[in-house]
Amino acid sequence: MIPVDGSDTGLDAFKKGIAMAKESGASVVIAHAMHTPMVSSADNYRDHILETFKENGEKLINEYSRMAKEEGMEEDKLVLSLQAGSPKLILPKETAHRHHVDLIIVGASGLSSTERFFLGSVSEGIARRAACDVLIIRNHQ
Repeated sequence: MIPVDGSDTGLDAFKKGIAMAKESGASVVIAHAMHTPMVSSADNYRDHILETFKENGEKLINEYSRMAKEEGMEEDKLVLSLQAGSPKLILPKETAHRHHVDLIIVGASGLSSTERFFLGSVSEGIARRAACDVLIIRNHQ
């Protein structure tokens, strides 16, 4: 499984994960978690906000699917997964379990120590909660 979020670090992890999958003949779950913590406080606009999150999430995973196919991945080896929830909670537990994932490839956070203190690192959260192996890819800029 390769979680995607549109970040440069996530794109590096995605490209390396696709290359590994092609080499080994593995299938890939391209997953995105729509993190919507503030939606409940905007009840009047909740449905519209959730629909916008869903549309954006679908565009994101479809774009990554297109890139995977351009890199030579066969369509029948790609699974797209879009879920609502905290990425560091839902991806390593629900998504990985649902798709029988044996490896999660995720980009390192790229957050500063202060940002990581307040927000928490998604890659670290996934690594702590996953029942399978996790490969964290660092962006070498």
